[in-house]
Amino acid sequence: MKLVEQHVIAKGDPRYVRIDEAAFASKNLWNLANYSVRQSFIFEHKYLDNTDVYHLVKSSDAYKALPAKVSNQVLIQLHKAWVSFFEAMQQWREHPEQFTGRPKLPGYKQTWLHSPPGQWSPGQSHQPTVQQTARERPEETRQSEPLYLSPA
Repeated sequence: MKLVEQHVIAKGDPRYVRIDEAAFASKNLWNLANYSVRQSFIFEHKYLDNTDVYHLVKSSDAYKALPAKVSNQVLIQLHKAWVSFFEAMQQWREHPEQFTGRPKLPGYKQTWLHSPPGQWSPGQSHQPTVQQTARERPEETRQSEPLYLSPA
C-alpha cells in the first residue's frame, strides 16, 4: 500500500487554470509518445523505450509545452506502463487462469475532458448542436467537480 497525499483544487482557485493547463499538456505528451510506441510495437514489432521516444518527441510542441523535467517524467511513466504490460503478458502466458482476459496495451488519456462548451463528449446521449452551452447540456455531462491531484 502506498501513502498518498491528495489536494483538492476547486475551479475558483487562482492556481486551477495553471494546473489544468499543465495536466492538459502532459496528457498531450503522453498521447503523442504512446502513439509512437504503439505504432512501432504493432507494425514493426519493436518496443521504443523512453530514450528512443525522447529523441522522437523532444522537438515537438507537446514536449516543449512543459518544463523538460516534467516532460521527462511523463515519458518515464509511459515507459513504466509499457514494462507493466510486458510483465503482465508474460504472467498471462504462464498462468492465464489468473486473469480475466488478455492484458491490453497502455491506452491513451481522455481528450474529451477539455472540450469547449457546445462540443460533444463521450457519455452524452446525443451530440449537441454548436449553439448549446454547458448550462444546456444534460446534468450527467457537466464537469462541476474540483480537480483532484495525487502524486504519482
